[in-house]
Amino acid sequence: MALQTISGTRLLAGTRIKGAEYKTKDGDFIDAICWAYYGYGYGSLEAVSRYNRFLAYYDEELPAGLTIFLPDIAEPAQAVSATDYVWE
Repeated sequence: MALQTISGTRLLAGTRIKGAEYKTKDGDFIDAICWAYYGYGYGSLEAVSRYNRFLAYYDEELPAGLTIFLPDIAEPAQAVSATDYVWE
């Protein structure tokens, strides 16, 4: 899944945060958006949720037309792959 994003910034508590903006399409899921943009899931969903609090009002499947801010975040020391499991 390739995402079309545009560069953007947000102001949070007086600090300018760099990132990108993505406009959702019908049937998008926030975890799939995070995985496609960042290339990993660990920590990205939490970061995106922190800067887009309105997402709490939606079900898993997002409607078309929402603008989601994807902040620039540091990649975790060890990215979690899709095949990693909690019990391993």
